[in-house]
Amino acid sequence: MFGGRKPNIELALPFYKRILDENPDVEIHLWDLARDIHDSRYMRTLTGIDRLTVRTEFYQGNGRAMSGQNRVWNHYTNPEYQDCVFVKADDDVVFYDTDRFRAFRDSITADDVTSALTINNGASTRHIPPIWDLYEQLNIPLLEVHLSAEYAELSHRWFFDNWQTLTAGGSPVRTEEWVSINCIGYTHNTGKRIAGLLGTRPPQGDRRPVLHPPQPGRRRRRSEHAATPHPHRVHGRSLELRPAGTFHG
Repeated sequence: MFGGRKPNIELALPFYKRILDENPDVEIHLWDLARDIHDSRYMRTLTGIDRLTVRTEFYQGNGRAMSGQNRVWNHYTNPEYQDCVFVKADDDVVFYDTDRFRAFRDSITADDVTSALTINNGASTRHIPPIWDLYEQLNIPLLEVHLSAEYAELSHRWFFDNWQTLTAGGSPVRTEEWVSINCIGYTHNTGKRIAGLLGTRPPQGDRRPVLHPPQPGRRRRRSEHAATPHPHRVHGRSLELRPAGTFHG
């Protein structure tokens, strides 16, 4: 887990604990990459939680997190993790469908990045037709929904009223264009491939994904996310596809 802002961690912590309680073979490494010293101090109070470790090795204390994130990615390329399966999440994922966590983990394959369906995320928008309908009312680029307070409010209000329907079932969705990286699963070898792309540029040409509609005054604000990590609502993408822009953690 990339940490972390205290308000977000406080919201997500009960989900972390439930995942640990229900999955005795799972460990959570919460990386202190906080930009604010007060958030860092808070994370370091999170002791005594079985199999949850706050990692501080790459904390810089200078308000910059990107290089720390890249070092975390590279840390897990170590051979000691070669038998592990990874679920990486950001601190702004503040809701998890914990009942489906094990099934999500078991759905991870050797060649793909598996992404949880993530509320308030452009990559997932077209896979949730009611949210797509709301999005179309806003007249903003899909790649910029994370900057829209209106989109955040509409998508979250819909989720608050419909979360049980959203987590009830479905089939895996394979995409060849774009996935959310807010909550992803991958193997050790795939993680090494990701780490090898950090800081690189994609090939020349069109770097933006081609987006399609779903089947059957802008205010800027970056908001939290809700992830429904179950295997019948995940998106896979081969890492051989072109990343959009510079690849960072």
